[in-house]
This record gives sequence, C-alpha cells and structure tokens, in this order.
Amino acid sequence: MEAKLARQIMTIAGERIIHELNGRPCIGLETVAPRRKGCAVIRSPGRRLEAKVEMEQAVGGYATRLGEKIRCRGLATDFIHTSQFNDDDGPQRNVSMTVDIPEASK
Repeated sequence: MEAKLARQIMTIAGERIIHELNGRPCIGLETVAPRRKGCAVIRSPGRRLEAKVEMEQAVGGYATRLGEKIRCRGLATDFIHTSQFNDDDGPQRNVSMTVDIPEASK
C-alpha cells in the first residue's frame, strides 16, 4: 500500500506503519517504559445499588483492588463517580480525593 493512501484511510498512524513495514523507521523505540500517570479499577456492580450498606461494600471492594495497584506504582489519586448512563433525573456524583497509602504489611 502506498503511504499516502494509508494516511487517507488510517491517518498519520497508518502512514507511519506503512513506512515501518517498508523498513523506514519513523516510530521511536522506547527502551524504558514511561512512568504511569494514572491507574483505574473500573467496575460496575451489575445493578443499581439503593442501600447505603451495599454501596459501601461495593466501593470497599473496588478501593481494596485500587489500593493494591496504586501502592505498587507509587500513585496516590482516587475518584468515584456515578453512572453516566443513569436513566432517571437523580443527581450525578463525582467525588475525588488524594490519599497517601502506606506500604502494605505482610
């Protein structure tokens, strides 16, 4: 495939891939992975939670998993938000906080 056609169909990324496949380097090789800027545990309980205790249990489980991930990566930001696909006219929530998580004990 011609590089110009690849660019028309697949944008600049497609053109660069064609050049790479034809032996012309244009995508830099990272020898060291860049430090992650974020981390997420994206889960949905599968149904709408009405009871506060159910929400606390669900958030507690997700926070535990997120804590494991951010501890090992040295990150410290957490946020929770309600479903953007909520059908009713109820208020949307978007809560965020920064916390320091100590190293886990074994």
